[in-house]
Amino acid sequence: MLVRDPDTQLVKSKSEMLVLESCCSGKIIDKLLVQQGKLQQDLELLAGRSARDQRCLVKLWLDHLSCKHVHGHNEKEETPLFLAAWRGDLSLVQALVESGAIVNQRTKDLPNTEEIREKYITWNCTPLWVACEYAHLEVVEYLIDRGADVDAVEGKYDRTALFSAIWWGHLKVIMCLIEKGRASWTRTPTKFLFVAIYGKGNMEVIQYLVKHGADLNGTDSDDGGTPIHRAAWEGNVEAVKYFIHCGCPINGTNSRKETPLNLAACNGKLPVVVYLVEQGADLHVIDAHNRTPCDRARESGHDQVVEYLAG
Repeated sequence: MLVRDPDTQLVKSKSEMLVLESCCSGKIIDKLLVQQGKLQQDLELLAGRSARDQRCLVKLWLDHLSCKHVHGHNEKEETPLFLAAWRGDLSLVQALVESGAIVNQRTKDLPNTEEIREKYITWNCTPLWVACEYAHLEVVEYLIDRGADVDAVEGKYDRTALFSAIWWGHLKVIMCLIEKGRASWTRTPTKFLFVAIYGKGNMEVIQYLVKHGADLNGTDSDDGGTPIHRAAWEGNVEAVKYFIHCGCPINGTNSRKETPLNLAACNGKLPVVVYLVEQGADLHVIDAHNRTPCDRARESGHDQVVEYLAG
């Protein structure tokens, strides 16, 4: 774990950053022995450190190390602050920020290639972004208070922290970003409704977005479908029920003349199919290629749906 030169002597600056990074990422760390302000070379592995021990050790390191280590980074350019935010450790985040860590410092900016996309989950993002991704609300609130950019995007898909929180269904984080951080979203609430459906499909998030202006009749740029079409395709029966309750047309079509029933049947979502049929969906409606919902289910090999619709 330690970084050594060819003569097996400890490379001090790299090892200092490594220990600080290990503390902030929650890994098993190397025991630190400080005598008269200097790092001992004979470090032994120390397992089972409690969170309190790790925080104390980080604070000791922050007193011992020069400022450059607070701004240092690993090979992905993940800073100690980024790793602490990822863990959701508020006290570590506070200690690092108070010691001069840059709130909006990003991780490594990488080329958007297939190889990079396969290797990294995300890149070029801020501590706030990763805290939102993992629903660490207290860290999110603290970073916003310290001036974090709520509209900063990460480098893989140009997603904001709000996008990520909506995708993963973190309602309290969403509310914090919008109400406390004033995240930019007022022009695209309908877009975020589609994001919520495509993601975890959290009903509290879906209802929150509708309450705050998302258009239930708004369309997706890909196929002209509305939120109920997306929910039917994804098999989110609770969302479909909610949209029907809100007055969405049960037999409304997208640009390919597909109804919610057509899409649910095509994707083998039997619970949605059953609900839509019970609510009076048209079994014989045809899409742009003259296919009924039963035809679509048969083409896609969803035998249970075919049996139900043909029965």
